[in-house]
Amino acid sequence: MRFKETKVDYDSLNGTLVLQSPLSALEKSACLTYTREVFKLFLGVLSQAGSCTIVGCNATPSLYIYVVNKFGHRDKQWHVSVHIETLEMKCSCLKIESVGIPCGHIVAVMVFFDIEELSNNLILLR
Repeated sequence: MRFKETKVDYDSLNGTLVLQSPLSALEKSACLTYTREVFKLFLGVLSQAGSCTIVGCNATPSLYIYVVNKFGHRDKQWHVSVHIETLEMKCSCLKIESVGIPCGHIVAVMVFFDIEELSNNLILLR
């Protein structure tokens, strides 16, 4: 098990992947942060974020809650909360808590805010 972890770390640190997304700054940040296996999962999230739209916002002085729909599915809605001071983001789908990578809803809000790097609260430690 330790050998596999060491090999994954080595593969992630050596060599670079070809960036393919129009969100290249965010993709590069994920490439430098995640291992290759997790980065491959994150590529699917980037494509999912392109089909998400922000349809509403509820605001308080320190918290914004964005309502996100997936294109063509107006009956399904997710709520992404953003703490303004820390830019900590959480989604009602709880993907980051269960899988360990941010969901497409969070990435759609990051694109809306023009955030180009993954913040530390979106990266789960081993």
